[in-house]
Amino acid sequence: MAVVRPAADRATRDYYPTPPPATAALCRVERFFGPIWEPCAGEGWMVQELRCHGYKVVGTDISEGDDVLTMEPRAANIVTNPPYGHNGTEPDRRAAEKIALCLLAHDPDKVCLLMPFQWWCGVGRAEGLFTRYPVSRVWAFADRFAMWPDGVARSNAKPPANSAWFVWDKYHSGPTELGHVMFKA
Repeated sequence: MAVVRPAADRATRDYYPTPPPATAALCRVERFFGPIWEPCAGEGWMVQELRCHGYKVVGTDISEGDDVLTMEPRAANIVTNPPYGHNGTEPDRRAAEKIALCLLAHDPDKVCLLMPFQWWCGVGRAEGLFTRYPVSRVWAFADRFAMWPDGVARSNAKPPANSAWFVWDKYHSGPTELGHVMFKA
């Protein structure tokens, strides 16, 4: 299971905006054909970075009443950094997995989730989510970067965990591929 701090220590609704270089790293290794939906957009940091790379992007967020768990997809490609420990109304340690299952059930062309790398190692996901929906590619960050609560830097400390993009590609065949990406290009 991914390391999730106690609810009292987490940002409101688990809002940890994705730094633009993390999204840029994804764009260096993945291509998207057609528009992208960012269902956990927060203030839109990822939406803006994807647009800078030439993609048409629709961003929604639970803070505006758009609950990813109850919505139909807005595009065939989905890119997001889902909340790890909050379902929008209360703490929920399985929030990200529930979001992944919900998104993948719609059979999109591609889903990319930014998660802690250790998310790959959970027995429950190995026997559940990853068996039901095999991951196409995992792009592990070789360098660590911080995602600060509510986007506000709290220190210069290195983050305690590595991150990775988990990619489900409808057109992929074969085993899961593992590769590296760099936060700093």
